[in-house]
Amino acid sequence: MKCDTEYSYYVKSVSSANASVVSAPSNTASATTLACTNDDPDISHLQPTNVRLEITGQDTAKLSWDAVEGATGYSIYTCAGKLITSTSELSYELTDLFCGTEHCFIVVAHNNTYTSLPSDEVSGTTDACDVPTPTPAPYNFKGLTNLVATGSNLWINILIALLMILGVGYFMFRKDLFHNEIPPKQPPQK
Repeated sequence: MKCDTEYSYYVKSVSSANASVVSAPSNTASATTLACTNDDPDISHLQPTNVRLEITGQDTAKLSWDAVEGATGYSIYTCAGKLITSTSELSYELTDLFCGTEHCFIVVAHNNTYTSLPSDEVSGTTDACDVPTPTPAPYNFKGLTNLVATGSNLWINILIALLMILGVGYFMFRKDLFHNEIPPKQPPQK
């Protein structure tokens, strides 16, 4: 809103059951903002410039911009319009961002009377997320041999066969499919 300016408003109600059902407008109410003071220059036609986003980690970044003459503070928004914070500084440390994700911000300058135009959007992608290196489970070939040798459930043997196909590197057999008992092959030595 600008100082020393008249604004008019009216209200319409919307049905919570059906958003297309809207009432007639209320009576119009008008009000004039406070008179402008010499202390607050009109910055409504200006915007923060040279907005920069420096990614500083997986979940952090630094946003900075050049001063707007006449501004006493700056509000930082996501490009979707969510207010993050307001500051009187010319930079802000962003924290708790999602890793490996593109983030977009705008900056708006203000003083006690005026609000500037929004800055141009600035965006950047935070550093990739750490992917933990899986620790392989120790192989228990003796346990597998016992499962097969005891003629366990067919489904367990099928599961073991699938593990073999996926590269576990273990030969297994169904004892009841052979007339003679054939010992399983030993795993390759590493």
